[in-house]
Amino acid sequence: MIRVLLATPDREIAARARALLSELAEAEIVATADHAGEVTRMLADDDVPIDVAVLHDELGPLPVLDLAREVNHRFPQVGVLVLARETGVEQLRAAMSAGVRSIVRLPLMLSELHGAIVEANEWAQTVQSRLAAAGPAQRSTSRGRVVAVTGAKGGVGTTTVAVQLALAFKRQDPDRSVCLVDLDLQTGDVRAFLDVSHRRSIVDLIEVAGELTTGHINDAMFPHPAGVRVLLPPVKGEDAEDLDGTTVARILGGIRSRFDTVVIDAGSLATEATVVAIEQADDVLLVCTPDVVALRGANRVVDLWDRLAVRDAGVRVVLNRASRDREVQPGLAERVLTVPVLDTVIPDRVLDVEAATNAGDPARLTGAVASAMDALAGELGGDTPREAEVPEPDEVRENALAARVASETGALSAEFGAMLLPLLLTLLLMWQLVLAGYTTVLANQAANDAARVLSLEGNDPLAIQQAAESRLHGHWRRTVQPRVTSDHQIEISLPVPILVPGTSTPWRVRTSVAAIDESAAGAATQAGGMS
Repeated sequence: MIRVLLATPDREIAARARALLSELAEAEIVATADHAGEVTRMLADDDVPIDVAVLHDELGPLPVLDLAREVNHRFPQVGVLVLARETGVEQLRAAMSAGVRSIVRLPLMLSELHGAIVEANEWAQTVQSRLAAAGPAQRSTSRGRVVAVTGAKGGVGTTTVAVQLALAFKRQDPDRSVCLVDLDLQTGDVRAFLDVSHRRSIVDLIEVAGELTTGHINDAMFPHPAGVRVLLPPVKGEDAEDLDGTTVARILGGIRSRFDTVVIDAGSLATEATVVAIEQADDVLLVCTPDVVALRGANRVVDLWDRLAVRDAGVRVVLNRASRDREVQPGLAERVLTVPVLDTVIPDRVLDVEAATNAGDPARLTGAVASAMDALAGELGGDTPREAEVPEPDEVRENALAARVASETGALSAEFGAMLLPLLLTLLLMWQLVLAGYTTVLANQAANDAARVLSLEGNDPLAIQQAAESRLHGHWRRTVQPRVTSDHQIEISLPVPILVPGTSTPWRVRTSVAAIDESAAGAATQAGGMS
């Protein structure tokens, strides 16, 4: 059975191809894709082996011939066909140069499609048998592998990791061709990290993006003495305005077909150029420092890619500036982050990194950081990674921090919980003050009414008690006991309840109001008249 991968954005063409191949007993569509990034990922999946890849010429975002060239370099055991409406001489010549076995004209016809698939499969079987005879060393290939390095936020060391990783790949295998691409088009710093004064940049490839040659690429790149070729952003960021996603896809496709490994510094902002790079990359490294803000940023970036359908797999986090003195350790980061964390961690050696950066000489970086970069390159290449140098702290402290940084919602919940008790205590204190003030108002009103009765009716205990109770209710009414003093004043003492009216309390509000002594006033008036 010939296993076919069908890559087309047109559903009608996909349905037509399925219907036609269902009539054949020797071919079956085992996978489908609707953009270029899915094609390379599916071909790299060993669980679903592919014999023939059928590519629609309107697949996008990478031009179909660039995609075909990439497939031939990375998966030579797969036969490539192209579906197109026009099959001119120039197109046939370009397709042959890209390694396409045949161009099938649209609309699809069973005989033409069947013949092209059979011929491509024969080619694929021949290549597979040659590779099998050559042994595992010849079958394995890393040609055209793209590693995109991006940051969880600004300042986490994205450019440092990208530059040092490219150099580490070269040290790991001196025969490997390595390219470093700075796609942080507005604020890229690779030029400063390498102390490069090269005037050519990626914008020089815009006009020739549709027909890139090795000469074009070599002219635009800077050959670094370490053996890495570097493609820089323009000196003036505004010069990159004409560099759209399609152009970037074509340039990256041409580069990856000519280098064994391509490392892309994608910065920390999601621009059209960086989104294309992340979508096409085989591996995406998300650089993150071990702190709450960066961990949250990493999760937000991953969620953004998922919402935009940019990337749903192949993303891993590399922890930078890790230290045993930090509160967040690798074990905690693994539980908080929503994507896997690499075993290799980069230790916090700021002075070592600054010395190499300020001098523009990455070779000056030695010690623990350089060793970690070599280990990182080895881990990405499938070698056994080194043990992380950062030990795990107490489980109790990790659990406490995990509740804080698990997510934005979790952080808000933890902060609200911490503030809940002081807030409740404040509200209870305010309510207690309200009850005290209300009790004072009641005591004053009761004392005034009782004093009025004392002035008009004399010292009648029953009338005074009834007057005081008339202004009160509940527990205050049951406990009021007005007292007449020797200087003709009414004293009233009321209890202040604790939170709930009616509760017993040692606190009391006392107030006194002077009453007019009518009998004394009348006697004074009569005495004045007699005189």
